[in-house]
Amino acid sequence: MKRIAIFVLIILVLSLAFGCADTDAGDPATSTPPESTASVETSAAPAETPDAPTPTKTPILPTSPSPVTEDTPTETPAPTDAPTPDVGDVSPDPTPPPTDAPPPTDAPPPTDTPPPTDTPPPTPPPTPPPTPNVVPGGAMLALTFDDGPSASTPHILDLLEQYGGRATFCVLGEYVANNKSVIKRAAALGSEVVGHSWDHKDLSKCSVETIQSQLTKTNDAIEAVLGVRPALYRPPYGAVNERVVTVSKDLGMSLLLWSVDTLDWKDRDATIVYNRIMNSASNGSIILCHDLHATTAAAMDKVIPALIEKGYQLVTVSELLASKGIAVTPGMKIFQG
Repeated sequence: MKRIAIFVLIILVLSLAFGCADTDAGDPATSTPPESTASVETSAAPAETPDAPTPTKTPILPTSPSPVTEDTPTETPAPTDAPTPDVGDVSPDPTPPPTDAPPPTDAPPPTDTPPPTDTPPPTPPPTPPPTPNVVPGGAMLALTFDDGPSASTPHILDLLEQYGGRATFCVLGEYVANNKSVIKRAAALGSEVVGHSWDHKDLSKCSVETIQSQLTKTNDAIEAVLGVRPALYRPPYGAVNERVVTVSKDLGMSLLLWSVDTLDWKDRDATIVYNRIMNSASNGSIILCHDLHATTAAAMDKVIPALIEKGYQLVTVSELLASKGIAVTPGMKIFQG
């Protein structure tokens, strides 16, 4: 009887062992250790277990699973670097990750260039060059010579150069081309060269077209030699009417007349011319002479040094008007400075 009980006990132990092995293989985390043989009552009756089937499974030795408790969390394995996918299998990210912006660079140092302005600064008017040998406020007059250049003109230029004087030469346009050197010398000495019509026509008896031609052709000839276009001219005979003034104004020119007439063309006597000038000259006078006549050039041998000795400055008409503060406008008739 005792042996039967032991045999039954062995059978039960083996059955329990096989059941545990199957359970462990399905879910090791929920497996429970086999019961101890000490927990089996040895006093179990053999009559109650005669029909217990004998297990047909081949016994499998159980493995020892690692015990897991509810209090111990399961560690999550560290992620490994995923392999780089093929470019063709992966769609590009529509928003690429931001790249590191380059560090800001120092701004360039400011230059000394001033900032641009909306409007350029006004250009100051040019300062006229100082007029040589002109004393502002001093006594002065202007000698003028018509109808040249002629053979007598160089002698008058010699005297002006010798005494430091200047004059205004009113030339005929038809004589300019053949007397370029004389005209250039007069300008180089500081004298003024203006027109006296082309061929000495009485402009007051001419048409508008003829007046324009007389003045324009003469100015063209002077400008071709000196590079400047005169704004003054002396009308032949001093003959002026409203038509002459209107054409002159339209051409931007002023009319140069005189305050002292030497009548040298009439008397043709050097002494008479000298006396007439010395008796009539005053501060601001514009004196009419003709360098066409040799007697006039001879009169200048005495006139020029005598006027300078009396304290007169011999200047051009333009210098005279400027020193007196007279503004010259087109169409203006000028008699005296």
